[in-house]
Amino acid sequence: MVGTIEWTEYILKHFEHTLRSANIYGAIGVSCYPYHCDSDVWRAFCELWGPLTNTFHHDAREVDISLYDLERIGGLPILGDIYEEFLTHNEDLMDDEKFLPIVLELLRELTWGAFGKESGRRASDRLLALNITTIGELAAFLAFWLSHFVLPYQSEVIRPETFVMASSMASGQKISLASMVLGYIYHGLEQVTSHPVHPGQANPSLPIHYVVGWLAELFLTLCSRRSDSECPIDYPVLIRNAGMSTK
Repeated sequence: MVGTIEWTEYILKHFEHTLRSANIYGAIGVSCYPYHCDSDVWRAFCELWGPLTNTFHHDAREVDISLYDLERIGGLPILGDIYEEFLTHNEDLMDDEKFLPIVLELLRELTWGAFGKESGRRASDRLLALNITTIGELAAFLAFWLSHFVLPYQSEVIRPETFVMASSMASGQKISLASMVLGYIYHGLEQVTSHPVHPGQANPSLPIHYVVGWLAELFLTLCSRRSDSECPIDYPVLIRNAGMSTK
């Protein structure tokens, strides 16, 4: 998406301390790279995935994607407050004890069209368009990041349901993303493997890059890999497969 890399780099540079406090600096760092999955590899994986037990059948044994895998591969925090997506009531938005004022800022900017569907603009243009506080600027990016990379949905809009969690992380609060993403992956894989007609006709919302990273760690010869010298030391191992294709 146009401007995404520039916007991500801007956020990493200007909000490093807050992102590290929320334990998501590396998770955001790996999100600005492309991740490829060969259709034949994906087809073979789906054929060997058991939706009833959420396990991958391989060499007479079963392996699963764990919370630890998502933390190690994608940099997603295990510990922290529970991740929830919801819309707040209007009367609650004015209560600072219930919700951070940033949530109201994000809803206002979304209503005015400063970000959301128009996320294809250059990062510099998008940042200038946000009539928002500094912390609100970070929260707007995190809402985009959650909606497009961590928990993507079929549409490309930024979900206002992410605003509360984005605002909390923008304040340095730790949120347990790994547990929600793991359930999201399981649900998406169940839709694919249990499709009544053909798995290829399923259209799930699935952060496939985490699954690709997991497969690449399970089968070390599956994908081309970046050398350790090419990878930032504080990024999760998903960076090894950034821009790489299957062999």
